[in-house]
Amino acid sequence: MDKIEWLSLSDVTSEDEETIRRKLKTDLLVQLTSNNEGIYIIAASDAPWKLDKPFLKRFSTKIFISPPNNLVRKKLLRKMLTGLDHVISEEELIEVSEQTQG
Repeated sequence: MDKIEWLSLSDVTSEDEETIRRKLKTDLLVQLTSNNEGIYIIAASDAPWKLDKPFLKRFSTKIFISPPNNLVRKKLLRKMLTGLDHVISEEELIEVSEQTQG
């Protein structure tokens, strides 16, 4: 499941949306607490701080993967540009990697 923070209620824009999110979250929590031996649920979040603690406790293992640093972002950008016809200089690549922090 990607964007699991969507189930948080911190950015709800309407009463209908809140109702839908509450129902989905309740159903998910019921499934997480039922006997699902051999079934693994993997969830991803861009904003783990938005998830409430009781919800997070339902996941037995949590792994935090921090965003890449400048050097790694530069390497990723260089790799993505490999094989493409471009005129991006090393200085521009460094600038882009610095501007994409966070």
